[in-house]
Amino acid sequence: MTIYSIAATSDPHKVQAAIKNHFDEPDYFEVHPGFWFVSSGLATPKELSDLIAPNREIGTFIVVPVTGYYGFHNKVMWDWFSARGI
Repeated sequence: MTIYSIAATSDPHKVQAAIKNHFDEPDYFEVHPGFWFVSSGLATPKELSDLIAPNREIGTFIVVPVTGYYGFHNKVMWDWFSARGI
């Protein structure tokens, strides 16, 4: 599994709906409105982008694989990462 970050820059509600449509709640974590982490078996950011927006109909967003992390946030988010082995 790969962890991806998804940041919506124009219509976060449409991106959120697309994420919820394709992933079960344990497989995504909303950090802040417009920013999520998604755990997926898809191999590339393009594959994830094509899954959630095959016709580019949800506005602008970016998908980036997470290869490491550090920062300060609530325990629930760190537990989510830990449960996914990173």
